[in-house]
Amino acid sequence: MSKSVVCALVFGLGAASLAMLGREPVADICGNLRECKYWQQVYADANKHSAVLQEVYLRSNVRLTAKDRITKHMIDGRISVSEAGRQFARLPDSSPCFMARIRQLEPGKTDHERLCWHLIDYACLVCKSETEAEELRCRLTQELEASLREDVGGLSLDRVVAQ
Repeated sequence: MSKSVVCALVFGLGAASLAMLGREPVADICGNLRECKYWQQVYADANKHSAVLQEVYLRSNVRLTAKDRITKHMIDGRISVSEAGRQFARLPDSSPCFMARIRQLEPGKTDHERLCWHLIDYACLVCKSETEAEELRCRLTQELEASLREDVGGLSLDRVVAQ
């Protein structure tokens, strides 16, 4: 069958439906069909969005689990605050505005120092009491400050040796 025959047939069936049923029922059927297609699209979009959210959640959860592990090692003294900051900085999938927010919230001259302060704050949140948190913050702060003094000293010595 040619295209023009098919179009004529469809047009004829549509005209016959209009003649037999009247305009109102046909308009209702068309409206229901459009609404059905709309909700099918909404459902398909929701499924796509849900899959994206699930993927983001899984990546975030992996990152949070790694952050918890790094923080625990830091609290237990298995790694230094500075090393914890380095490990945390290497974790993939940070949110796009994470570092911008850290730069606003945490003190420090470098992003590394800010990340270290962030991890100290985070470590203190898991403490069971304020006293425990205070003692942990004091210990980790002293360790970080000593590390920063050593880093600054090492940098200045490297500059002198290079000249």
